[in-house]
This record gives sequence, structure tokens and C-alpha cells, in this order.
Amino acid sequence: MNLSDLHLACYNGDLEKVKLHLNNDNINEIKIIYEEEEEQNDQWIFIKTKTLTPIICAIENNHLSIVKYLFEQGASIYLLDPLKLACQYKYLPIIDYLLNILIIKYSSILPKSSSPSCPLSLWYDKPASQWLEALPIGNGYMGGMIYGGYPRETIQLNSDTLWAGCPHDYSNPDAFNYLEQIRQLIENNQWNQAQTILTENFFGKPIHQAPYQTVGNLFIDFFGDLSSQSIDQYRRELNLEKGITTINYSIDNKINHQRTCFASYPDNSIIYKIESSPLNSLNSVISFSSPQKIQISIDTTTNTLIVNGIAGDHETMPGSIRFRLLINIQLDGELYLLNDRLIIFGSNFLIIRIAVATNYINYANITGDEIKLSNDILNNCLLYNYEQLIERHLNDYQLLFNRVQLNLGETEFMLKPTDRRIELFSQNPNLDPQLMTLYFQFGRYLLISSSRPGSQPATLQGIWNDSMTPPWDSKYTININIQMNYWPVGPTNLIECYQPLFDLIQDISQTGQSTAKLHYGTTREDSWVCHHNTDIWRGTAPVDDAIYGTWPTGGIWLCKSIWDHYLFTNDKTTLFRYYPILRSAAQFFLETLIKSSNYLLTSPSMSPEVPHHVQLNAVVCQGPTLDILLIKDLFHSIIETSRLFNIDVEFREEIQQVFNQLAPLQIGKLGQLQEWFQDWDQSADIHNRHMSHLYCVFPGNSITNDPSPYRDAAIFSLDLRGIFIPSPGWSLAWKSNIWARFHQGSNAFKLLCMLLTPTHTAPNLFDLIDGPPFQIDANFGATSAICEILLQSQNNNIELLPALPIDNWPQGFVCGLRARGNYQINIWWNDGLLSRAEIIPLSNKQICKIIYKNKNLILENLLFGCKYHINSLLELTHQSNNKK
Repeated sequence: MNLSDLHLACYNGDLEKVKLHLNNDNINEIKIIYEEEEEQNDQWIFIKTKTLTPIICAIENNHLSIVKYLFEQGASIYLLDPLKLACQYKYLPIIDYLLNILIIKYSSILPKSSSPSCPLSLWYDKPASQWLEALPIGNGYMGGMIYGGYPRETIQLNSDTLWAGCPHDYSNPDAFNYLEQIRQLIENNQWNQAQTILTENFFGKPIHQAPYQTVGNLFIDFFGDLSSQSIDQYRRELNLEKGITTINYSIDNKINHQRTCFASYPDNSIIYKIESSPLNSLNSVISFSSPQKIQISIDTTTNTLIVNGIAGDHETMPGSIRFRLLINIQLDGELYLLNDRLIIFGSNFLIIRIAVATNYINYANITGDEIKLSNDILNNCLLYNYEQLIERHLNDYQLLFNRVQLNLGETEFMLKPTDRRIELFSQNPNLDPQLMTLYFQFGRYLLISSSRPGSQPATLQGIWNDSMTPPWDSKYTININIQMNYWPVGPTNLIECYQPLFDLIQDISQTGQSTAKLHYGTTREDSWVCHHNTDIWRGTAPVDDAIYGTWPTGGIWLCKSIWDHYLFTNDKTTLFRYYPILRSAAQFFLETLIKSSNYLLTSPSMSPEVPHHVQLNAVVCQGPTLDILLIKDLFHSIIETSRLFNIDVEFREEIQQVFNQLAPLQIGKLGQLQEWFQDWDQSADIHNRHMSHLYCVFPGNSITNDPSPYRDAAIFSLDLRGIFIPSPGWSLAWKSNIWARFHQGSNAFKLLCMLLTPTHTAPNLFDLIDGPPFQIDANFGATSAICEILLQSQNNNIELLPALPIDNWPQGFVCGLRARGNYQINIWWNDGLLSRAEIIPLSNKQICKIIYKNKNLILENLLFGCKYHINSLLELTHQSNNKK
């Protein structure tokens, strides 16, 4: 059949003739042409045919202007044949033009009428419009933020080892030359002069550490028949019981889509499945974008989009961490592989496997083979079908998550979307007690997702960051924030999540030796120090500015977690493994403490970020209370470990002698617990967000709720700070923990309620400093505070419901919390009073003291594998086998 004049004009790209011949009758006219004979035998002749419309003719010869004109005049592209043809020829401008038409953004998306069946779900009736509405997934190594959008799905990706810069020792080789001058200026109360010299001559080089950075965004753009009118039955959900995100919706109540996404720790990958019905109704484009320097290619043999890139520079440190991202596609439809994207037609499902690897091996070694590592991860992942992958994920994740159950009450407010619940909670928290349960379990979910053996520790943002230059570089601030990240590990029974932090401590115990020598002149072998920040390169020198970084006890605050791990587990093997790190940390202070007013003090130092003379912005000092408390706790752990293993007797005696010369806690003229060695609180920034001297209450325990002048002074200091004044999220969480230790459940609860407001909690439950930006520490700090409200275990005592806010949580239960001494505890209460409890020793124990209100119960000769049942009168009723 001969082509019409219009078809020929479209073939030839003659726009004027197209305009001349085009009319409503022929704009979509079909011509079938018969091409050469393909094959012949005695009975059959095979003839190839081609179906042509005017727009197909224009596409065949790559005439974009003709394609545009024809569509504007009403040419049909709805059957997608024009787009398929453009994909066959890889005519990218035409592909882009057609996709821009086919990918429709709907003005409204209608929600699903019912709420999820799982009460431990974050759920929403609309897609995320910004990062703080997206839902986080993670496996320690990888993080993803799932937007759940239509027509564009965005998955923002992170790799835990993708940081700017290169291996680097931040230590300043000239610093020690200025140490005595700085100390003398501080001794003479010339704090500002000391701060100037510190910043200019004593601090690290460069003076700022490297940022954690994003990998980029994976996009899935959906397209289809332009006649579709609506998106309805939409629901987006993160199921905490499964660690799985789902998105459900329908198009015109005819095409149903379900998306399922999870981050698998056993397979070190993110898995994303999309299902559609009826058959062959799934069409999409998969692409990737990043602010990093990247190159994108396609492996046509495995249907894999490959992204090779390198992280950014940092000041004088060139970017050196290479990464390789693999996005593998499994489908049953048509797939077109273009230069930088994949286009899918008519599939019933997509299974996307996402793997990433870098060349980072450790802080000093970046010789890893990211190509081989990423291939190995993906090839391992491809060994399992989707059902096996999800089963492996659930077996791993639920082993940790299911250890703890919490119920604080349930109401119909659970049926509302999570973002709406946050708004309503601030108006009356008692109407939705289950939101606090959800917040608690979300904290545990984030910890499981961002800190697993083999991964990096959770940063200021866990593992989730969409920026090249995030707030505070999304690194490790260790003057409270990273410590807070790990407060819930022991109490919420996630002991395995400690390991990345211990790996970091081991690293800085190595890099910190250079800082100890170059900045403080230490001579003992292995002595080390770390100040208020570290990063992927394990920087230990003081950084940023004197008013933030002049603080040599950040490393030993981290070391407290090693001793905490032992208290919660009685794991002697781990304690013995890390004892040399504790020992060498203590050596630093044996060498560097100075004598002043008959006591041994640190200098230069500070009470983190709090000016002691606020009008002068003077921060540096000698021997702030926090330093002395941290050193005492470190020395105590060394003394006890030495006795436990009967080792290091001479060193133990040296430690004890120095311990006896450390300054005691002091009560100032106002009746407050002094924050500094001198009584400066009245001239200080008394409403500061930091409460470092109250470390002795929490997370330390040298001041308890037992009546004493120090207890009264600590409470007065807490009052001076302002109980309910506006504060960053992490500060509110810290205060809640402290008030719980003082058995002030009402105050602890009110502070938690201040967190669960739109000011401090994003729609996706991420903590906000004071509105954006996001910082994860308060998520973990609040989870810890809920534990402290329900269970405390200090000084060889286990205390049940020590700070229960009976007006807010009158009944409930918690099962699976862990107590120091290596116990698991289950508690039920009703009408604000203990109903029953179960004590489960995780090893044989000689004696256990249980406290509830003013009653004590002593249990003796407890056996591992048994469960000890206690009634409301704190009496042992019976014991049973603890069947798993």
C-alpha cells in the first residue's frame, strides 16, 4: 500500500507539507505496508508488515518538530507504540518529549478509607512532598528514604561509608608549643585570650571535619493511558513489626498498584517490588540523579543500571571515596535499556535490587574494590527470589525488634494518619497514648536500621542524609549527641547494635594517640584522646572553634558504653577485649591532669558549649564538673575490671591514687550543683540546652533519688535550667531521662510531650532540633526516657515503675526490657499500680534485689532458664521454665 502525502511529509520531516495535508480525518490514519519476503517454503510465504501512523512516520526518521506538531493537533500516543518506537531507535529528545506528556501529575490523590491493621505502623493518606515526610529504611550499611509518590517515586539513598575528604590526621604538629601558655591564661582568668590562641594555634588542621554525604536519588516515573482521571485508595505505610514500607493505590478504580520496600541486613541490599493488576498494566522509567560526580551506564546482560561516582572534597582534603551503585531490574514486560535509564512497558511486576559499595576499608585504607564488592552483593542477592529475600529480612529483623513489647493504652486516634496524630497529640496527649508507644518502637526501629555489626555507627542523622553539606556535617558529635544515640541499646534489648560504636572507639583509640602526643605531649605508649567530634577519618583533634571544641573527654564518655555493655550483659569476653582501650584512655589523664587548689583537674577544657561568664562568651576553664565525673567513671570501670580479672594491680593502684585526688562534687552559693570547679553558675548561661554537670544523675548514677544534699542541689540545678522552657529536641529528651531518675514521672512525661509536637517531630517522626533540621538523637533519647520511666537498674537494684505518670498511663504493660545485671523484665500495671512482674535471669545469679515504691524483695539463687513471677504486693508467687 502506498503512503499518503501526509505520511510521506512526516517521514521527510517537511513541516509545511504536514500542515498542508493534515486534517481531523487523517491525523491518526493507519497505513499498513508490506515489506520484503522474509521466508518461503512449499506451503507458506511469510510477509513482514508495518503499521504506520503519521506520528510513527515522524519518529522513524527522528523528526521531533513533526512529533510535537502532530501531538498538539491531536495525534494519539496513548497505545504507547510511538514511545516504544522511539525507545527502539534511542531517540532521546523524542523519548523525553513523549514521557513528559505521558507522566501525568494528578492534582488530587484520594486516601484509602481504612487504617492499617498493624498498630505499630506509621501511615499517611498522601505521598511525601518533602524529605521529612518520606519514610526511612536501613540495614546499617544502606539507608533509603521512600517518598511513595505518583507519578514519580523517589528513593533517596545513602551508604554509611560515603563521606567527603580522604584519610587524614587532623592533629596540629605545633599545638603543644602553645599548651602551657593557654593553661596559664586560663589560670589567670584570661579566658578570651586563651580561646583566641586555642582556635588559631591549638586546633586541628583543617579546623572542620568532613561531612557525611548522600549517594543520590533513584527515580521511578510511572506512565500510562492519558485517559486516566484519578488516583484513589492511596495509603503509605511503614510497618515497624516487619521493617517494611508499602504504598497502595488505584488508578480510576481499575488499575491497582502495590509497592513494597525493605532494607535487608543479611543481603546488604534494598529490595523494592512493584505489583500491578490487571495484567500488563505497569509502565515506568527508572533513572538516577546525584549531586556527586557520577557516570551512569547500563549492563544489558543483567538489566542493571550502574552508577560510578566519587564523594566530594573537603577543604584541603580531596574527595577519595569511590562508590558504585547497582540497580538491577527483574520484570515480565518489555524493557528498553537506554544510556542512562531503563524504560519498562506492560509488566505485571518489577523487582528492583539495589546494592552499593565503596572503596573505604577503614580510616587509613581506601584501597577497597567497590566494583567487585558491589557485584558480589548483587550476585548474592540474585541467588534468592523475592519471597526468600523477604523471609531472610524478616527472620533477621524480627529477631531484634520482637524482643520488646509495649502497651500504654489504645484509642480511636490510632485510626488517624500519623502526621495528623502528631498535631492532635500536642492538644491533649491523653487522647492518644499509643502514639508514645509508636514513638518508642520507632526509636528501636531506627537503631536497628542504622547501627548493625559491620556498619558505621549512627551519625547525627542516623544513616539518612540527603545533602552534600548537612547540618553539623551529619558526623559524630560526642559531647552528648552520639552517646544519646546509644542510650536505648541496653534497656531496649538491642545489645548487638553497640558493635559499630565499639569499632569506632577502637579506631579513635589509635588515631587519638597522635593527638595526645602532638597536642598534649604525652609519652606513655598508647595514650589517646578525642575531643568533641569525630568523622569517618576518625579525627580526634579539637575542631570548629574554642567555644565548642576545647574538651578532651569526648572519647572517655564514649568508653562508658563499654562498661554499660558489661553491666547489661555480664559479658566478660567483650569487657576483656576492650579493657586495653579503657586503660590507654586513662593513661592520657594520668599524664595530663594539672594540680590546682589541691585537686587534679583537666586544662584546657570546658563544660560543653556553656559560657561560664555569658557576657564575655567565656567557655574555657579548668576541671569542669563533667570532666571529673567522666574520669571518675572511667577510673571506676578500670578498677573493677582489674579486680574482676585479677590483672594490672600496679596500674589499678596508680589509678586509685589519682582518683582520690580528683575534685568532689560541689554545691554552690545558690544551692545548685556546681557546673564548674569554681562557683560561676550565677554568671553563666543558666538556661543553656546542655546540662553536662547533671551527667551524674543520667546517664551516670553517682547521684540517685536517695535523699542527700547533692540530690537536692541537682534538682535545683535542673530547675535553674528551666524545666519546660523551649529547648532543642535532644535537650528535652535528656531532661526527661533525668527527671525519670528522680522519680518525677509527671515532669518526664510532659517533656516527652513537648517532643511530640510539630515543632520537634517531623511528619515521619524524625526529631527536629527546633523545627528543621532533623537530628536523630532525641528519637533515641526519648526511647531511653520511656525505659527509665518504666524500669531502672542502678547500684545492683531493679526498680519497677519508678516514675510512672499514673494520670497519663494508668494501665499498660512492657515486656522484654533489659536490666543491668543481665536480666529481662516484664511488667504489667493497672490503675497506676503494679499488677504483676516477671524477672528472667539471662545467667545464673546469686542475688537480685527488686524495688517497687517502698517495698523490697530479695531473690536468691536465680537460675538461667527460669522465670520468677511477682505479684502486686511484690511477693514471689512461683517460678516457671522460661520457654522461648
